[in-house]
Amino acid sequence: MEGFWFDGTSFFNSVLASIALAITWWALSWARTRVGLLNDRMTLRLYRAELERVEALKRDPSQVAVFLLTWLVICFAMLGIGIAYAPIAFMDGGAKWIGPFLAVVGLAIYTCAVYVLGILHRLKKGDAYLERQRGKIDALQQKLGEQPSSPPEAN
Repeated sequence: MEGFWFDGTSFFNSVLASIALAITWWALSWARTRVGLLNDRMTLRLYRAELERVEALKRDPSQVAVFLLTWLVICFAMLGIGIAYAPIAFMDGGAKWIGPFLAVVGLAIYTCAVYVLGILHRLKKGDAYLERQRGKIDALQQKLGEQPSSPPEAN
């Protein structure tokens, strides 16, 4: 009659594998939490920056022209950097310059159009945007455990 065969090495390896899996699970969860908090903090900074930009433009509408001209200069600078990559690509075989060229052109397109049009659209929405953005900022601050921002006091 054959009995139950017990191998101590297999049992020991199973215990070690379980411990390794538990530690790996903990490490991945810890890293995911940290990256999530970093992402939330970065999002909070972006929300605040957008809100400050729109509030500043709303307070002084003459600054809209300055804002547009500033971003036009930045746009031309980005396109200039992108154009500077073209001769290097032709002289050096080009394959290794395609990535940086596309990155700069993509950033230039974002800088020239998407960001500026987004800020102008938010400015057009007016107070509705400001209230919704403050609500998002307060909710994210509570999630991160920070003190919610208070509305500015009237002078």
